[in-house]
Amino acid sequence: MPFIFDTVWDLVKLADYLTGRDDIDHSRIGITGESLGGMHAWFAAFVDTRYSVVVPIIGVQVWNRIAPGLTSEFDSVHTVPLIAPRPLLILNGEEDPRCPIAGLDVTISRTCKAFQDANCPDSFKVIAEAGIGHEMTGSMVKEAMNWFDKFFQP
Repeated sequence: MPFIFDTVWDLVKLADYLTGRDDIDHSRIGITGESLGGMHAWFAAFVDTRYSVVVPIIGVQVWNRIAPGLTSEFDSVHTVPLIAPRPLLILNGEEDPRCPIAGLDVTISRTCKAFQDANCPDSFKVIAEAGIGHEMTGSMVKEAMNWFDKFFQP
């Protein structure tokens, strides 16, 4: 896990840099990534609230589903709900063996509850693209762009 934490630390330092600039609106910093980058986006967002809109693409999973016995307090069931109330769009392939959507039922349920408790249920969405495995598609990119536009456009 150190390689994940090291990159997340880099993303925290990136937020330091971005919020230190006068030419950037500090309330409008988004984060996305694909696969391991999606995991980095999810991790950076749950530890650093300066990331105000979050879109992990094929990167959110429950570790016990992909590597039985590997569980921790950093697994998605515990950490993805912490992103609320900031807008969160999770994009996955319905047939993804690395990030199986069937394994995210508890994560999705807990995250829905966190967004409902924060009075912003429309700020959380999950899209699992039918017939797609562990790959990012053009429609996922479009959904991500639309999500950022929805929450960042004045």
